[in-house]
Amino acid sequence: MHKVKTNFSRLSIPDKARKAASLVTALTGNENFSTPKPALETLTATVKALDAAKEAALDGGKSKTEALHACEDKLDAMITTLAGYVQSESEGDKAKILSSGFEVREKPKQGQPLENPENVHGKPGTHEGEVIVNWDAVDNARSYKVEMSTDGTSEWRGVGITTSSKLTLNGLVSGAKPWFRVSAIGPLGESGWSDVGQGKVN
Repeated sequence: MHKVKTNFSRLSIPDKARKAASLVTALTGNENFSTPKPALETLTATVKALDAAKEAALDGGKSKTEALHACEDKLDAMITTLAGYVQSESEGDKAKILSSGFEVREKPKQGQPLENPENVHGKPGTHEGEVIVNWDAVDNARSYKVEMSTDGTSEWRGVGITTSSKLTLNGLVSGAKPWFRVSAIGPLGESGWSDVGQGKVN
């Protein structure tokens, strides 16, 4: 089974708008995906709202910048939902996934090293001091090791090992924006580190 590949959250805002628009184009009238979730009209409206928020934030006003990031977070969540829908409807068929506008994460052959995890990002949890770190699952991985840094470049420290592709951390400073990196662990050992991704603590 092939899996949808997305590094959407790491794209710049203009690139996010372009990628989302290309997905709408690829999915419009696509017989493999007759009921996209979210609806393509909603996705298009969100892209337009993001473009408008980007223009409004050019003057650097704090409230307008916050509105821009809120719109960006909304689009990130919608693309994550859309990727899940495409994965489910395609049943892992490579041609169908590609027809959606998403890329395919190639499966490593048995005996090959694990791929590095991708799309690492953190979002506020439901409780104060909580952040939820997510990343794309890696084929043949049995577990994942997560490290955290305050600046994303130094003083990395381990914060957990998990068998799922997410980790919830508690007891952090509310409002902090730590950085995370993840490695995959499998039968042949450990992958390299992912690109770093930032999160915000509730």
